[in-house]
Amino acid sequence: MITGNWGSDLSLLIKASKESGLTVTYYTLNAHNAGIPSSIGAAGEDHIKQILTWHANVADNKIEKFANDYKTRFKADFYYNTAKTELEMLARAMNEAKSTDPLKVARALEGMKYMSDTGAVWMRADDQQLMQPIYIATFSKLGKGVKYDVENTGYGWKTDVRAEARDTVMPTSCKMERP
Repeated sequence: MITGNWGSDLSLLIKASKESGLTVTYYTLNAHNAGIPSSIGAAGEDHIKQILTWHANVADNKIEKFANDYKTRFKADFYYNTAKTELEMLARAMNEAKSTDPLKVARALEGMKYMSDTGAVWMRADDQQLMQPIYIATFSKLGKGVKYDVENTGYGWKTDVRAEARDTVMPTSCKMERP
């Protein structure tokens, strides 16, 4: 089942499914958000597949030290790598534009390509969409292909599939007007 539920609605859906004996697999974009893994816990084991841009158990994890340092410093899991990628691209664009002027920075971002911590990423010029590798991962018990759990639950994400950015690009009909 595909769900756009988030927050307590997602948690309640997963728990109610478990309690009623429903054994469907849920595909979501929101189960990794802060607070959700700990509220779902064992009810989500092997029943939630998350679509995300990074998780702590990815192969060739170039962010492992950063994520571990983040957890030590802030006492919370680092789970949203897209923000890190976006900030890195913003800094690159400001350096390239030699300016913080929004229009100059936006133009420097358009078409920007670089090798991020997860692989090749780029900003599509047509609609300023960020293209990056994505993962489908299953909420699984520690030790079952899971080195790092989330929110100290004993459960974490195990990669099922990695798709390269180039393989996820859909056509756009965007006719963005620029100043």
